Amino acid sequence: MSAVEFAHITSVPGQGDKFEEQLIKSLEVINESPQTHEIVVYRCIENPDQFRLLVTWDSVEAHLAWRDGEGRARYRAFIDDILAGPIEVSHFTEVARK
Repeated sequence: MSAVEFAHITSVPGQGDKFEEQLIKSLEVINESPQTHEIVVYRCIENPDQFRLLVTWDSVEAHLAWRDGEGRARYRAFIDDILAGPIEVSHFTEVARK
């Protein structure tokens, strides 16, 4: 069963534009995994320093294996210097779509 990773990410205040640019570049690293199916980034309208990253993985285990490998470090190298704090991550399964 696929799992969607929801990552709640906040950039350093005032650095949203730079963060967006770097985050988009970092997606290529995530996309290298054959266990990813879709990657979507949202930026908050009310607070442009907040982002949501949604990645559809084969499973939670697939995401955790990627995270514990070298991919995570390569992905984070793009954004670590402009993160305001820890990234909050949760995994979800789809229950309905219209």
